[in-house]
Amino acid sequence: MKNTRIIFYSTLLVTSLFISSCSSDDFQEQRTEPTTTLLDLLKGTWEESNVTHDGVDSETQIICNNEREQYIFNEDNSFTERYFDDFCNEDFDNGQFILSESSLTLNFDDSSTDIYQIEELSETILKISFDDGGVLVEETYVKID
Repeated sequence: MKNTRIIFYSTLLVTSLFISSCSSDDFQEQRTEPTTTLLDLLKGTWEESNVTHDGVDSETQIICNNEREQYIFNEDNSFTERYFDDFCNEDFDNGQFILSESSLTLNFDDSSTDIYQIEELSETILKISFDDGGVLVEETYVKID
């Protein structure tokens, strides 16, 4: 009987140790990665890298003094657009933007609005598209800041 008790308590002790060692991992505080929102991905400075019309690279991109169009998107949903005219004169427009999973709406201070479909939005690439009189225009931007 004494040997039976020793075996019973030994088995109980080993089982308890095994259960506690396994379960301690289950109850450790789980660290959650911070979630990246669409706004987190969008905010910053984006510079145009490519434009296509119906899949063909544009030959009409305006590159002035090795500089291209840029957008700066801010946390408060404001934006600034830097662009160049045909004579390489730099100009700026400002406004507010609305961002969803599939679209980016730019409401300019002059009351005009541009609506783009989001083709890709990552930490480094913003690809938007729109229909320009039956021609699909795709603009690709790279994040520079």
